[in-house]
Amino acid sequence: MKPIVLQMTAFGPYAKTETIDFETGLKDRKMFLIHGATGAGKTSILDGICYALYGVLSVKSRALTSIRSDFSTIETITSVEFTFEIRTKRYKIVRKPKQVKIKVNGKGETTMEQDVTLYEIIQNEEKPIADGVRPVNDAIIEIIGFNADQFRQVIILPQGEFRKVLEASTKERNEILADLFETAIFDRFEKFFLDKSKSVGNDVKVIEQSINEKLTSQSVTNTSELQKLIDDNTVLLTTLDSELKQNNEILSLKKENLKIIEENNKLVSELEIAEREYKTLFSKSDYFNDLKKSYDSGQKVKSLLPYEEQLISQKNELRELTQSIDMCRTDLNSKKEKLSEIQAQLSVENAKKNDIEQMKIRLEKIKSLIQKEDEQTILIKQNDGLIKELKELEASLQTKNRGIDDCKVAIENLSKKTSELDKETLVSNLNRLSTRHKEIKSNIEYLHQSLEIQDNIKKAGVFLEAEKKKEKDSLLQIELLEIKLAEKNAELFKQSAFHLAEHLENGQPCPVCGAKEHPAVAKAFEVNNVEVDIKKITVNISEAKKILESTRVKIMEKSGVIESYKGTLSHVNALLSKESDINSLESEAITIAREIEETNRKIEDSNKNTALLESRKSDEERLKGEKETLIEKNNKVKIELKGLESKLYEISKNFADADIQGKSPHKEAGFIENSITVFEEKLKKLFDSEKKYLAEQSVLSGQFEALTKNHAEKEKKNIADKEEFVNRYTKLGFTSDHDYWSKKIDEKTLIEYEKQINNFNEQLLLKESQFSILHKQSGGKTIIDSTQLINDINSIQTGISEKLQEKGSISKTVEYQKKEFQSISNLQLNYERVNKDWEIIDSLSKIISGKSGKVPFKSYLLITILDEVLVTSNERLKIMSKGRYVFVREDSNDGKGYRGLDIAIFDSETGKNRSVSTLSGGEGFIASLSLAMGLADCIQSYCGSREMDTIFIDEGFGSLDPQSLDKAIKTLNEINAQGRLVGIISHVEELKTRFNDCRLEVMKTNNGSKAEFFVF
Repeated sequence: MKPIVLQMTAFGPYAKTETIDFETGLKDRKMFLIHGATGAGKTSILDGICYALYGVLSVKSRALTSIRSDFSTIETITSVEFTFEIRTKRYKIVRKPKQVKIKVNGKGETTMEQDVTLYEIIQNEEKPIADGVRPVNDAIIEIIGFNADQFRQVIILPQGEFRKVLEASTKERNEILADLFETAIFDRFEKFFLDKSKSVGNDVKVIEQSINEKLTSQSVTNTSELQKLIDDNTVLLTTLDSELKQNNEILSLKKENLKIIEENNKLVSELEIAEREYKTLFSKSDYFNDLKKSYDSGQKVKSLLPYEEQLISQKNELRELTQSIDMCRTDLNSKKEKLSEIQAQLSVENAKKNDIEQMKIRLEKIKSLIQKEDEQTILIKQNDGLIKELKELEASLQTKNRGIDDCKVAIENLSKKTSELDKETLVSNLNRLSTRHKEIKSNIEYLHQSLEIQDNIKKAGVFLEAEKKKEKDSLLQIELLEIKLAEKNAELFKQSAFHLAEHLENGQPCPVCGAKEHPAVAKAFEVNNVEVDIKKITVNISEAKKILESTRVKIMEKSGVIESYKGTLSHVNALLSKESDINSLESEAITIAREIEETNRKIEDSNKNTALLESRKSDEERLKGEKETLIEKNNKVKIELKGLESKLYEISKNFADADIQGKSPHKEAGFIENSITVFEEKLKKLFDSEKKYLAEQSVLSGQFEALTKNHAEKEKKNIADKEEFVNRYTKLGFTSDHDYWSKKIDEKTLIEYEKQINNFNEQLLLKESQFSILHKQSGGKTIIDSTQLINDINSIQTGISEKLQEKGSISKTVEYQKKEFQSISNLQLNYERVNKDWEIIDSLSKIISGKSGKVPFKSYLLITILDEVLVTSNERLKIMSKGRYVFVREDSNDGKGYRGLDIAIFDSETGKNRSVSTLSGGEGFIASLSLAMGLADCIQSYCGSREMDTIFIDEGFGSLDPQSLDKAIKTLNEINAQGRLVGIISHVEELKTRFNDCRLEVMKTNNGSKAEFFVF
């Protein structure tokens, strides 16, 4: 994860929006310092990153309620925006905490819930990919590869929790490593085998229980006894089959005899039934003969139906024609009466034509009067408008007079106020006060500088004394190491003597002393250990000399700094005036500032009064000009009004001469025009109605003549057709109309009669034929009694049925026993197979869980991981501790199932392990830093999908001496050389000096903190 831009608004000490652009600000630099005074907001930068990504702060103990800035106003919404890059993809996350804000309408407050959105930036376009707390948090874990706790242990090493992994208990370290290296899968692995062992073990018990239950249900103890039961029942089935075969043969013979007797009795019975049915059917012959006569008469009537239907149709036509003639006669009489009425009305209206002509002449006279009335109306409106305008002009003149009077009063008051404020005196006082205020500020600033320089000289003096002590200690250490080196060289010399003497034999001269007797041959030493010690001491002497040289350089540098401070102090003291009481100066500065503020206010009031006075004078001149204009306009309106009154008088005189009897000309003209229009429309309607009724009368007369003629022709034809119909039914045997109509039968009944007659004849013929055939077949046979034979058959069948039931019961028993036998055999085979699987799985489960007496698999895995972490961490710890300390793993057991995860420190100076809790602050810091670096390297190795290209370290460097600080910086430079971004948070001035060319400076102000990159 590589940070690109962090933007915090109303967050922590940052009051407004603070943007930290890592990409632009660092200019491709990979290691930088976040520096600032305590409480300025350095750690808040890490809090901002953690909060944006996970909704938590960099330190667990810090409450989320503290993130809103105390410097911000309620209108400002707290939010964090963080843009970062991972695996060439760029993302932006915007998170706003739950907070109180002002409502949209500006009235009252409301609570805004936490809001968060994640974007992917593709070609500078922000595409939302997740929204809401849970979806975004899950997406961040998937993208970065760490949850919040993991992120705070390997990417951000927060203040106060830096040594957590180092000083954790065995159980805590187990949880940390399991979380970082995601070994939870092996918990599931262990649980899988435990559950599998229980499951398969239960299967073994279930199978065993099933076998016992099946044997018990058969009242046997094993499969051999069950097989014997099956064999005995099989023999019994064979005996029953033989008996059943014999009984079935006897039964077949008796059934054959019964069949012959039943066939004889059946034939005799059928003959008796056929005879009865024939006699019964023959007795109905008279009824069906009468039915045949009715059917024949109905068929004759049916042949005359076309002639009958024709007569009925003619009768209906004649009735309809009679009705049409009556209706036409009625309509014709009605039309004649209506025509007479219309012609009478026409005569009346024609008599009114002379009156209408007189009304038209009068209408023309009234229209000329209307034109003059319209002109009068327009003049009256103009007159009213001028009167209204005259009133408005007079009101405006009164308003202008009042405005002029108000301006005179205002001018008098403002002139008085301006004379009271002497602007020149005020400006002179302001210049004097400003000069004195600047002088006091300069003195206060010089006093602060003087105090700060004195404090720096004091601190530098303490540091110088400490460095001189280190110089003395280094000289003593070098002296001790050189003594040890001489001792080791002596040991090495003795070892060399042993190599010369190890092959000496008595009588041979010694290559050293020449003696031929060798009473005390040199003994062997462990040469490898001596040589290693010599090399180690030599390296330690070299390192000690380097430290000594570095210390002397620092002593010289710090002495120069002190001298520089002293020179600056003399210069500042020389600039100071006699006034050196900072409290009295600050008090006077506040008093003068208030006087300056009051003087400025008076000058501003004087300027405002002057401007307002000029404005009022200008208003007075403008109002006087507007008043003159209104007076002139008022006179013109009065002249126009007199002219209109003269014109109105002339028009009124014309109306007095006209004779309209006090009526309105417009109403009189409308009445006359309406009367003329009504008369002409009524006359036109009467003419149109007369024409319409004459035409309709003519049409109806023609229709009446045609209908009368058609009726006479049809009546004549109907009489002829009636005579023809009577002749026809007489020829068929009908004596009268009544005789004809009484024999008439509908078509459905005729079909039913025909069906009944044909069915009777067919049934009679069939029964007669059946009786004849059966009579011949019987040959005089009689009924035979079969009761005894039937009883014998039933007795045999009962015996067979009982034996079959017995056989079925035994067969089912044998079949069930065979199935159970096979089932038990299969269960026994399955039991052997499953039990074998269970023994293997149970053994694996015990090995994995550690119940077999060995280390659990997960613990073994974490021990292996910790070993690799410690090996990697030791590479850096050796450098930073100058070869003194090495991490070692102790295989202790805390009695709660956690073992092999304790960390101790091997101290090469004592040759013994020691607890990490015994390390000093600086030693603990470098040990924690080394362990954190080792963890990060191993996580990168084990989990390649997690990018470990950034690390932030919050505080801790203040506990290091200069040599340890050098080693720590060197180690971080090595990490930086691998391409990882390293950010160090510290207020230590020494680090500011080292990273002066690449740092993010966090500065306090009265309105919240600010952050700015300084990269050179």
